[in-house]
Amino acid sequence: MCAGLPSSLRLALSIGKAEEYRYLNQGKCISISTVDDKSQFDSTRRAMKILGFDDDCQLQIFQVLATILHLGNIQLEANQRDSESVNISSKFEKEVQITANLMGIKQATLSNILCYRDISIGGQILKKPLDFKQAVDGRDAMAKILYDQLFNWILTKINESISSSLSWHSIGVLDIFGFEFFENNSLEQLCINYCNEKLQYMYNSHVFQLEQKEYISEGISCENIDFVDNQPCLDFFEKPMGILSILDEECRFP
Repeated sequence: MCAGLPSSLRLALSIGKAEEYRYLNQGKCISISTVDDKSQFDSTRRAMKILGFDDDCQLQIFQVLATILHLGNIQLEANQRDSESVNISSKFEKEVQITANLMGIKQATLSNILCYRDISIGGQILKKPLDFKQAVDGRDAMAKILYDQLFNWILTKINESISSSLSWHSIGVLDIFGFEFFENNSLEQLCINYCNEKLQYMYNSHVFQLEQKEYISEGISCENIDFVDNQPCLDFFEKPMGILSILDEECRFP
């Protein structure tokens, strides 16, 4: 989007270069020499039009994406007088204004959302300041929710576009990335790995074990296929003293 938007839309959405945005520059790799980002973006827009995403619809999508990028650039800092509260750095007031305009809300409203949380006490709503970590986590959580809702909406619209009242057959292809590990692995990556292993187990069970049993029950000769059983890996997660059980217990421990 940063490479392919026409100048009029870039101006309307206040979009700059990709390296200017915190959510895009953390990997230290903005572009790939063998990939033309603008050409890819143009192809994506043409495909979206075929699927029923007209220009107005695409603009709304780009507006949400621009909101997420600007939201990630809003820098929060601990209040020097009160370490239990935060302020928005004065250098980034413009990002707050741009983000609020894209979201269709007042700048003060967005500032309150980022720096405070509402608490209901005795039927009254009170504002409690967020500390620095809570505020940063809240900002990033808001960006994730916006992206998640946009992604789900796009998928729903695509499914509506290609759906048909006529009966038809299809072939599904499951592409599993497999178990991944990095220099620093978060809980999120652990859950992704567990999900991948679970999918791999279901695939092995249906394609190898159950199909071979069905062949044998029907008297059809088939060659036994050897495969790597990942049940021990799942046991590591799922058994009573597995890692998920231990994590759950530690989270509940006062």
